[in-house]
Amino acid sequence: MNSISMAPPSNRVNRVAKLVVNPWTGPIDCCWDDCWNKARTIYPLRTHEHRPDVPCSWVDQAGGALGHHAHYTFCSEPHRRYFLVCSGMRAHDTAARNQGLIYGMAGPGEKIGRLR
Repeated sequence: MNSISMAPPSNRVNRVAKLVVNPWTGPIDCCWDDCWNKARTIYPLRTHEHRPDVPCSWVDQAGGALGHHAHYTFCSEPHRRYFLVCSGMRAHDTAARNQGLIYGMAGPGEKIGRLR
């Protein structure tokens, strides 16, 4: 008996992309600066705004005394990657690679655009 798969030919199963909704204001926009699409639950990002030697579990239990975590959501994977490359210590590497330009630059080795 042959089984038929509903997965696409690339063997990647489609993921459900729910909107991120604030109960008081409605759907949240993408956290990339110039994008007004709605954020999706499958593209989250959590940044650590605390000292590296402090475990995340301590930060969560301290109620903000030791630092905190910031949560961002995006509409697509490219916008999430742009944000990663343009923030924190990665921004220094991006500026060095692109003659001082940081905003909207792709990471090293990435082909972003029409010709992938």
